[in-house]
Amino acid sequence: MIAGRLLVALPLFGGSLVYVLNPAWMAWSAFDAPEWLRWAGAALGACVVPAVHWVLGALGSNVSETVLTKDRHELVTRAGPYRWIRHPLYTTGIALFVALGLMAANWFIMGMAPIAVIAIRTVVVPREERELVAGFGSGYEEYRRRTGAMTPRV
Repeated sequence: MIAGRLLVALPLFGGSLVYVLNPAWMAWSAFDAPEWLRWAGAALGACVVPAVHWVLGALGSNVSETVLTKDRHELVTRAGPYRWIRHPLYTTGIALFVALGLMAANWFIMGMAPIAVIAIRTVVVPREERELVAGFGSGYEEYRRRTGAMTPRV
């Protein structure tokens, strides 16, 4: 599992970090983006900051650094974005990388975002949800039926 995380996390975070430290090092993956698109990325990035605060505020002491639940974990289903989305922290994280990719006009950073979405949806979310079903049973099953995983259910 750790190898899989590193396979996605290193290019995603590494590419972004390298760009922030020295944009010239990532010039090989630059693309010609119109100024309005780069500003759209900045606007998206500016929206991500309060969104992360909203997500973490809704979770309160239930924030976990792993997919495993803590002893006194509470199932958050009605606070903040958790009313509509089961994994909004992943959504905001992906939005941050999309924003950075747009601002940087860098296809490598942009390209890592959908790869991260695929990895999160196919590996992380199923594992996390197995743990949540084991910990919260039918309460989590009902919550899962009425909400979307990373975007609101339509």
